[in-house]
Amino acid sequence: MRDRMASDKRLFAVVQMSFSGLFGGREAVAFALAKILEEQIEHSMLYLVMEKRASDTAQKELLTKLDAYGIKWKLFSIEGRFSWKLIRELAASLKQDRVQIVHCHCLKSAFFSLVARSVYRLPVKIVFTLHGLPLSNSPSELFLHGMNLLSVLGADSIIGCCRQRVQSYLSMPWIKNKVSVIQNGYLMPLHPSVPAHREPANDSAVTIGMVVRLSPEKNIPLFLQAVEHITKDGLAKRPIRCLIAGDGELREPLQETIHRLELERTVTLTGFVADMDAFYKTLDILVLTSDYEGTPMCILEGMAHRLAIVASSVGGVVDLLDHNVTGSLFSAGNLAELIDRIIALIDDQQKRETLGASAFQRLVDCFSAEAWRDRHISLYACLLSGA
Repeated sequence: MRDRMASDKRLFAVVQMSFSGLFGGREAVAFALAKILEEQIEHSMLYLVMEKRASDTAQKELLTKLDAYGIKWKLFSIEGRFSWKLIRELAASLKQDRVQIVHCHCLKSAFFSLVARSVYRLPVKIVFTLHGLPLSNSPSELFLHGMNLLSVLGADSIIGCCRQRVQSYLSMPWIKNKVSVIQNGYLMPLHPSVPAHREPANDSAVTIGMVVRLSPEKNIPLFLQAVEHITKDGLAKRPIRCLIAGDGELREPLQETIHRLELERTVTLTGFVADMDAFYKTLDILVLTSDYEGTPMCILEGMAHRLAIVASSVGGVVDLLDHNVTGSLFSAGNLAELIDRIIALIDDQQKRETLGASAFQRLVDCFSAEAWRDRHISLYACLLSGA
């Protein structure tokens, strides 16, 4: 049925595109979508525009992660905010690859694709997914606001990874008819058996983890404050150790905060982690303290590993987790609630296991990779048919 749908609409060449410097949730979605679409589309590939402002280490880690996906990809680069050279290169590549759909995963990729299509009159449809990071109102981002407005107006389809992300566009008559909501799915194979339990440490410490880009919207300092209160005030019955996996511009300030709060023996910034499956298996609790989110991949991954999850009730998080059923939610920025939620799980192994099992079952029932893939294929086919 799906093969027939794809061939009927002559859907054979789709590109996922993103500007990147680090591997994060947006990259995980673009990489995985390119991979899973290979099952149904003859030419599924990735265009990655490497931003030179990223460090050499971050770029190397990003490319290492990309290689692991085993997908077809092309690498471009840009210095500064605008480049006619990049537009020419993109146009030439889109023509050479006979691309029908350019699926953009950031506003820069949407803007540059629109300019390339307009200048070179390319017969491509442009899809723009709005992930979880909104723009601020600072004067320095006026240029990005302009790019975003042109991208939203010019794109043929707009996808929100949660309804909250596209809410403002649904009230605009000239935009709302091209808005869809496609929540992220879990993109790795699911294994029905319970993952191997972590061997208890000699001190019976509970391991709490975060998997995040080290950037302001993740509000990692809130987590560090919670850990400080829990450890120094003796609020939990068992000791804890904390691991924060990921990298980003706040690595040094966060390390300084850990030192200032005297948490060096409790909290470790691991940096880039190549084997995330092994990392998740070391955890007892997964925490996300973001001030805003789309549909966070780390939550889906935590559900797949049957972890008890504590997360701020923002964006697509509330679509994934029900409080005290499949996870434990707290109001964004509320330190007291965060501390209470973490302590409740540290001291109750049965509750951790119950929440983890329920989260896994919800993932299986509602967020499969196949359903996620097929919704994208249906949208692409509708665009090509003019529906």
